[in-house]
Amino acid sequence: MVTIGGMVILSILYYLLIFSPSLTRERTLLERMKKKESDVVQMLRLKTERQQLIGRHRKAVDLLKRRGKNFTLLSFLEALSREVGISGRIQYMKPVSFPETTSPMGQNGVELRLDGISMDELVRYLYHVEYSKKFLAVPRMKVQRMKGKGGEILLRVTMQVTTYTLRQPS
Repeated sequence: MVTIGGMVILSILYYLLIFSPSLTRERTLLERMKKKESDVVQMLRLKTERQQLIGRHRKAVDLLKRRGKNFTLLSFLEALSREVGISGRIQYMKPVSFPETTSPMGQNGVELRLDGISMDELVRYLYHVEYSKKFLAVPRMKVQRMKGKGGEILLRVTMQVTTYTLRQPS
């Protein structure tokens, strides 16, 4: 009887002091491994995303360098309006300011208003702005209808055209 009781007590002690803590430790280690594996997957995803961002940044910088140091948004938009045939309908062009950042690229823009242009002229102008390979965007535009001579429908367009420029290192 004593030997059976001693064996039971030893078995319980073995379970409580050795077997159970090792199972708990194994479960804890498996949970940590799963967490680390998911962390590694996320790090790899972030690495890929970072490489893509770096690649896009390099392309943008190359595009800005190819555009030339003498590029000004105002002059480009004026020349483009002459090319499309709407230069006489520009009511105003004024620079738009943006907050200063520590980025090597600075944003600048021009707000312009065109009165009495047709839808076709607007589409041609916007096409040339967007596909000019000058890194331009039209983030905001307001279009209003106007009555032209003879009842034709013309437009009053106020738009903001923005671009980026490389800052000179100081």
